[in-house]
Amino acid sequence: MVRRWLLAVLAGLLLTAGLAGGATPTLVQAQSEEPAVREPAPETDAEDAAEFPEPPESPADSSDDPEPATPPADRAGDTSSRQVTMPSGANVAVIRVEGMIDGFTTVALERLVDRALDQGADIIVFDLHTPGGKVDAGRQISRYIKGLPVYTVAWVNNEAYSAGTLIASAADEIVMSSSSALGDSAPILMGQDMAPTERAKQVSPILEEYRDNAGVNGYDFALFHAMTVLGIEAYLIEHPETGERKVVNGVDYEVMVRGADPQQFEEERDAMPLEERIGKATIDLARDPAHRGQWREVTGPDQWHHNGNTLLTMNQTRAQQVGLAREIVSNEQELARHLGAASVVRVDPTWSEQLAGFLTSPIVRIGLVIALLLGAYIEFQSPGVGVAGGVALLALLGLLGAPFIVGLAEAWHILVFVLGLALLIVELIWLPGFGFLGLAGVAMMFVGLVLSVVPTGGGGGFGPVRLPPQEMWSEVLRSSLYMMVGVFLSFIGFYFITKHFGRLPGLSRLVLADVSPAWNTTDGRALPTPGVSGDEAFGEGRVRPGDTGQVTVGLRPTGRAEINGEVIDVVSFGRWIETGATVRVVEVHGNRIVVDSADT
Repeated sequence: MVRRWLLAVLAGLLLTAGLAGGATPTLVQAQSEEPAVREPAPETDAEDAAEFPEPPESPADSSDDPEPATPPADRAGDTSSRQVTMPSGANVAVIRVEGMIDGFTTVALERLVDRALDQGADIIVFDLHTPGGKVDAGRQISRYIKGLPVYTVAWVNNEAYSAGTLIASAADEIVMSSSSALGDSAPILMGQDMAPTERAKQVSPILEEYRDNAGVNGYDFALFHAMTVLGIEAYLIEHPETGERKVVNGVDYEVMVRGADPQQFEEERDAMPLEERIGKATIDLARDPAHRGQWREVTGPDQWHHNGNTLLTMNQTRAQQVGLAREIVSNEQELARHLGAASVVRVDPTWSEQLAGFLTSPIVRIGLVIALLLGAYIEFQSPGVGVAGGVALLALLGLLGAPFIVGLAEAWHILVFVLGLALLIVELIWLPGFGFLGLAGVAMMFVGLVLSVVPTGGGGGFGPVRLPPQEMWSEVLRSSLYMMVGVFLSFIGFYFITKHFGRLPGLSRLVLADVSPAWNTTDGRALPTPGVSGDEAFGEGRVRPGDTGQVTVGLRPTGRAEINGEVIDVVSFGRWIETGATVRVVEVHGNRIVVDSADT
């Protein structure tokens, strides 16, 4: 039975690999004289898919060509540092990023971007609607976006807080919909306050990523600083001669506008306690002596100042006022006009990717672990591959197949799990007891399940074995925690199933009933006595080492046997003993009666 069950597991894993290889949805695009906004097309075979249309040839002096939307003069140099410019008459791919940002978001986003690039997208728009998420996943997506070979746009379509703002800052430009907001990027630990050292460890890489994004894309770093650290003041200032505007922190403001001595602020900072220095404003733009006292605060309707009493959060109007948002874009038609696009196509995940995303969520994975372990346990207590075994197999496919389809799990993760499963089965069938092979098998299965939902791109490793990058090890810990919660809850289920096996509502339908009358006493009468536990039998002196009897419920390795006229709960040394076999009592310890085959 175990061999058949293992073959079913292996067949399911091979089927998963086949499904992963066949999932190749593409974009379907029709041509139009006006900028076209298309709904996502149904899934088709790769050979039948249409790519983005090629832009029509036109004379160089044609006055009808759409003008490309170029960055403002004070931002153009910064944006071109990526050597990527906005093309005219581009094919635009819109990719939705919504919900909590995590490791699955990272992998799913990369798959959609690759799909868009393969179909000829010239501009990629990230349609953001997210409350934030995990910092490490946000940083990984941020670096990925900065490395793309095409022009990128972050469209804050309702909200992009925390990690969503970090992702938006990585794009070449930001546009926002009406009634939208971004900001509030301070790292938190749910349910607890961070110690100064831990807060510094969390804040430092976030600020550094924001600083890099600001330098690459021409944003003002002070805005992101005020979004991340409480107490950071920010001012909108301008140069009276050039008209250039910048958002600066409070220290730069004092030096650049009021002409304060920079050394004064350095000394004040050095005098602060260490825990008060974390993320505090320092001299940034004002380090150039030519800026000292040469700027002025913007006044009138455009005047803007953040006092630092709260983390900075900005709506679309304020973001456009200070130069963070390029345009207010409420729908895809407005987006097409703003970008001068020839076509706009949404690149959405397929139904299989959406299902995989659901199955890789933490709560669902805990449920799948419970279903796998309880289903396997019930199946091992009854002969044949039944409903419980099928549930366990489906749970296993969900645990390994879903992340494999979307690219989270790698082949070696599944191989480690299968090898661990094989070691465990060898231990249970051919090597009685539970020793090194069994423990090694359980450990390998645990590692395979944990790593199967952690992105490995950019990490170390050797050969085909790639390990998660350093910033993803927190994901490894979280995945381990979810697995352990599932295992713990499963053990609670083991206890109740063992205690009430066959008597729980509905459970008796999943297993074969105990047909005790098939094994009668020597005078031909069926056994009328209900089963008793070992402590009852031993307390009455009915069962002693050396007594023999017949198995009434197969031992796997626990079961029941008729000994001295009583049906008793017994356990073997790890061997599976089928119904009807003759067994001998080897040990009696309270309510634990150990038996072995009488033929050995």
